[in-house]
Amino acid sequence: MRYADYLRKSKVLLKEAEIDMLNACYNKAVTGYWSSIEALLRAFLLLMKKALPERPGKLISLANRELRKIYPKYSLLVGDINLIYVHRRNIEHRPIIADKTLAKDIANRSRKVITQLNEIIEKLINEK
Repeated sequence: MRYADYLRKSKVLLKEAEIDMLNACYNKAVTGYWSSIEALLRAFLLLMKKALPERPGKLISLANRELRKIYPKYSLLVGDINLIYVHRRNIEHRPIIADKTLAKDIANRSRKVITQLNEIIEKLINEK
């Protein structure tokens, strides 16, 4: 996929996550927020001309290395990305169910991460 496809996919997944929040589908919402972020990480790495790893952990690690080079607040951003990923993994693969409080926290953090990643990506596109 091209980076533009991942940007489009991220927007769709974010919209669906927001709908899930409104409908109190908190587990689906957390998964949707993560998926939106993952699509942006893939777009970012394509813009940085990096091969895309399949596994989320490797994706986050590579994004961390690349963000470190260009974004001064990378550690805060990557910290939130890791936290969102861990909650998504726990909800999907452990006996944990998201409640409204957790889902709202993930939603707020995800919106912040998505905004920051979109700003970074837009800057990279404009520098091309």
